[in-house]
Amino acid sequence: MSGETKKFWEYFILAIAALSSVVTLFGFVFQSSIQFESISMACKIVSFIAIILICLVYACIMTESKDKVIFRFNPQFNLTIEKGNLFEKQGIIVIPVNEYFDTHVGDGIISPNTIHGKFITNYFRNRVNELDKFLEDALLGKKYHTNESRRLGKKFKYDLGTCVDITIDDNVYVLVALTHFDGNDHAYLDKKDYPIVFDRLISHLHEINMHVEKPIYMPIMGSGLSRLRRSPQRILNFLVDAIDFKYSAYTFPYGLNIEIFDINQVNLNQLETHFDNDLSL
Repeated sequence: MSGETKKFWEYFILAIAALSSVVTLFGFVFQSSIQFESISMACKIVSFIAIILICLVYACIMTESKDKVIFRFNPQFNLTIEKGNLFEKQGIIVIPVNEYFDTHVGDGIISPNTIHGKFITNYFRNRVNELDKFLEDALLGKKYHTNESRRLGKKFKYDLGTCVDITIDDNVYVLVALTHFDGNDHAYLDKKDYPIVFDRLISHLHEINMHVEKPIYMPIMGSGLSRLRRSPQRILNFLVDAIDFKYSAYTFPYGLNIEIFDINQVNLNQLETHFDNDLSL
């Protein structure tokens, strides 16, 4: 039995128990004035069906999948997890990229279906050279390694968690190095590196938010082509736990938001219930 199905029947039984208690109490209080024997069988059947339907509706409402939850860590830090499109937001937008900060979409380098690929296609389709020049200047002084054997793409690779800020119109896009590339130019991310990337990203976002007074939006990093081999739910659980244990004293006065394009990938009901009841995520 799945967790959602189990939760549904728990709420159903809870509703049955509550209604049964009410009926019992009602009968006890008014037993002298109500003659239950005089009630027709048809009426009893209709009442029974009505009670079952009420309990089913209650259970459905209580287990209906949410599209948005909000966790309040302190008066200056609300974490919102919601269904949304990262590229429709206004503020500080986090864009996960690879360790080379590549800009070539296609040919096995950057998939056009990734957030990295969509960012370049949406904003630099016909001016990639301009993006390359900006990245070259922004990455000056940052630690890197040279990979001369790389056949396609750039040859300078930067430490995971390296961040670069790009301002486009009224938005600030934070490009963060999330994934390595193997010898066959396949993106991957070791789970031991994930906390390092997140720590560097959160520190950078905290610093930038002190100067840029805008809300922050980020995806569930690592749930795409990073080959992290963890479900979006487990990654989301980790992010919430990490914030709770390590970053809950930080201030993000305009809010930190995790945007999920396909909300069916995760169970926000379960996340909220476990967090509110201090259960393991």
